[in-house]
Amino acid sequence: MHFKKKILAAIVVILGLNIFVNDSFAKITYVLDQSAINSPIHKEIDSAMRHAVEIYNTYSDYNIEIPVYYSAEVPTANANNNGRIVFGGSYSNKTAIHEMGHIMGIGTYGAWANLIGEKSRYIGEHGTAMIQSLEGENAILYADKTHFWPHGFNLNYEDAEKHIRLIGAMRKDMGLPDRTLTVSTSADTPSITNMEAIQAPPATATATATQQPNDEELTYQTVLLETVQGKKTMDIAGNNNHDAIISNISTGNSSQRWEKIPTDSGFFQLRNQASGLCLDVAGAIKTLNNDGLVQWSCHTGHNQQWIETKVFNRFSVFTNRKSNRCIQIQNNSRVNGTQFVQYSCSIKAIGQMFRLR
Repeated sequence: MHFKKKILAAIVVILGLNIFVNDSFAKITYVLDQSAINSPIHKEIDSAMRHAVEIYNTYSDYNIEIPVYYSAEVPTANANNNGRIVFGGSYSNKTAIHEMGHIMGIGTYGAWANLIGEKSRYIGEHGTAMIQSLEGENAILYADKTHFWPHGFNLNYEDAEKHIRLIGAMRKDMGLPDRTLTVSTSADTPSITNMEAIQAPPATATATATQQPNDEELTYQTVLLETVQGKKTMDIAGNNNHDAIISNISTGNSSQRWEKIPTDSGFFQLRNQASGLCLDVAGAIKTLNNDGLVQWSCHTGHNQQWIETKVFNRFSVFTNRKSNRCIQIQNNSRVNGTQFVQYSCSIKAIGQMFRLR
């Protein structure tokens, strides 16, 4: 039965089917507040929560009832530890699963802050062991004050089972019970792993339709892009529209940090943390070799959308959606202040390869 549920859960996420499966192992439930029932996206919220609950009940055995609210004043969505979810501008299946992580304590429980090391590396024993068991002995789990990655459901097409297993391990690092399910070797039924006699913590706040906690809103994975050749970091020449994207010594300053904001089909925008502007391609046509890269006010144009490809299992190449050309440091220069451009993608072009930090 459990194997069939796992298959069904995968179909639910991939096809977006409006299916809710309930059985004796399904312990997470949700209740729509009147604000959600009366909202213009009532059906979408209900569908997203059904998907999220089904996924969690497939891979875990937590006993929680989640109040669900709607607020037009919330730009995306937010949630608090062992409390409630508030939907606003974002209400997809991915958003619901992501916010469930906050319900479980990710970025919202006090002990979380003790698990973040230098360069955003997660340092908890159980979470580190879990990412290595899932992705290989050299895999690294990253986290900031509110989120983790990979498999934090910050991006599209992440693995739901890995997401929940990582959350269970990280809860154990925080001193919370890990209620992850596994398949018993003696029968096709789930069994509990890592059960501990620890009571779930009290809710950090009681939400009502008129008073809701002011939690962190949805944020995104932030990266520094450092060239493999010359170890130069992608920086901005200023804080205004049309300022060039240039190479610089890596300092870790906010001008060198880029937020990966998902769009669709695996593409994303790169928004500079200092200026709030997005990586863009300059030029009249925006599809030619050596068209310069600049920053510009974020919009939905394909010239601001990128997709990441891994090469040699450790470096990243970024391809523009409009031009199908790759980010490259101009003339493969090692000189600070050199502008980045787009150029025909080539597996031999070391100037197109980046380390993400």
